[in-house]
Amino acid sequence: MALVTTEVIRVDVPHEAEQWVEIRGLVYAERREAQRLALVEAQRAVVEDKDLTLAIRDLRAEFSDDGPAREPTVDDVLGMWHWPTVLTHGLARWSYSGDEAPDGTRQDERTLKFVVRSILERSGVEFPGEETPTKNSSARSTRR
Repeated sequence: MALVTTEVIRVDVPHEAEQWVEIRGLVYAERREAQRLALVEAQRAVVEDKDLTLAIRDLRAEFSDDGPAREPTVDDVLGMWHWPTVLTHGLARWSYSGDEAPDGTRQDERTLKFVVRSILERSGVEFPGEETPTKNSSARSTRR
């Protein structure tokens, strides 16, 4: 994991014309909180699942003694984080009007994934494959 910078940068949302967000990397305590809350939610979902046996079987098949049965995907990495916590700590400003703020309440999943992934990459989290969105040519640094 790389050194985290809390410097705020502006990132254009590639699939929404003229929309941008300003983000910063999360510090250790914020990353830890976001991971802990994601784990709590996952545990709650398993407990509430009526067919716990199938969930356990699937987990065992996916993560055998030989390591993971497959390479993690971008969605796997995103699923390890509590998105509301990531957005609360990493989202500084945005171009959206008030009700359209990318805070997880009114945005489509594609936009939320982009914003959360951008914040996590800024925080030093590595994703499999694909190019880093915050390193595109439209990202401009803005000190706060």
